[in-house]
Amino acid sequence: MLFAAAFLSLLSDEVFDFYFILFLLFFNFIITFLQERKADNAIEKLKEKLDFPVEVLRDGKWVFVNSYFIVPDDIIKLASGDIVPADVEILEANELLINQAALTGESLSQKKHKGDKVFSGSFVFSGNAVALVKKTGSDTYLGKAILSVEDGKKVSIVEKDILTISKFLSLVSLLGVFFITIFLFFEGFDFIDIFTLDLSLIIAGIPVAISTVITIITSLGVFHLTKKNVAVRRLSSLEDLANVTLLLTDKTGTLTKNEIAIQKFLEYGCKKDDALFFAYLASFKDARSVISKAILKEYEKSNKNKKEYKILHFIPANSERKRSTVTAKIEDKTYTISIGAPQVIEKLCKFSGQEKEKFEKDIQKIADDGYRVLALSFVLGKIEKNMSFCGLFAFSDPLRKDAKGVIKFLKENGIKVKMLTGDNKLIGKRVGKELGLSENDIFSEVLPKDKLDIV
Repeated sequence: MLFAAAFLSLLSDEVFDFYFILFLLFFNFIITFLQERKADNAIEKLKEKLDFPVEVLRDGKWVFVNSYFIVPDDIIKLASGDIVPADVEILEANELLINQAALTGESLSQKKHKGDKVFSGSFVFSGNAVALVKKTGSDTYLGKAILSVEDGKKVSIVEKDILTISKFLSLVSLLGVFFITIFLFFEGFDFIDIFTLDLSLIIAGIPVAISTVITIITSLGVFHLTKKNVAVRRLSSLEDLANVTLLLTDKTGTLTKNEIAIQKFLEYGCKKDDALFFAYLASFKDARSVISKAILKEYEKSNKNKKEYKILHFIPANSERKRSTVTAKIEDKTYTISIGAPQVIEKLCKFSGQEKEKFEKDIQKIADDGYRVLALSFVLGKIEKNMSFCGLFAFSDPLRKDAKGVIKFLKENGIKVKMLTGDNKLIGKRVGKELGLSENDIFSEVLPKDKLDIV
């Protein structure tokens, strides 16, 4: 419409109007193009990080190939820290722990065995494996979920509004032109005069500057967001965001930090500082474990009870023992310390009837609150028997510092919030409660492909 108006202006010798309309069109295009190109460049840089070398069996030899060139039926090696480049089936596994937070929202890593499937987008937390590639790219579980979101050209609210306004004003102009032309023709006016008047009405009726003004205003908003490290890919999406009345949010890494941390300690035979020191001794040689990392981090933050010690013997946790055990000399006394699954540690300890009842109640309460729990015990000497029960550590993925404030802000501004998480119901319920969400606002064990259907 604007191009038509520009050339009609030129035909009627309105040269200034011709150049002015073209300038507005060009200015609008340049602003939009530069801003969206900047965002696209930022996204392309992020995409470059998705290409990484993968060890693949080709022609009977293990060679490194860019992940982009992985194909179905390739056999690949996976080691600690590797991103899984495709949907694969495990052929061989050695103490393999896979973190699937990007897919399921579960912060804790999952143990995988021969025959298990592992999906693209997850990563190897520890251990190693040989795997058979089943699906790549858009055929993968994650790829299909991403494509389902990318499908289709989205028309924003502001684009619809501009089109509606433009159509309305243009229709009014054309109707006005139609009736005036008929009236003036029968009144005997000169054709050139009628045409000039018609052209003026058409140009006046078309909102020449509206898209330019809105683009400039939106660009100012984008400029402020850029300072906060937000990449706005489509300018009109800001107007959509301003019209949001219902927000469906992920949990892990969005409302929480996506890292396991000690949330509470239930005392039995030890004070928290002593228990933390014992847990540190039983964990620091197994620092790859996400639970051990949480213990080490908490211990490093504490300045209390850092005694002289010497490690005499250490047995790491595995799927059979379900506990790690350390024998250490602490200030001329020898201790054996064990930390692991509560039901395993319970069998190593002496419990009175009252203590046993309290232990079972505490375990049930912690489980109901959606925490991961480890038990700690110790004994003087080198034999892992008749140990004293020290206490229970409760672990979870803590909230981000700004999460509560954001939820409060959204509610105060009339935006309803629902949390969609891949974690189990108990974890979702606890996190939702901490954020001030009701049970009706929490949806648990939701897979990525289902989130779009819910939207």
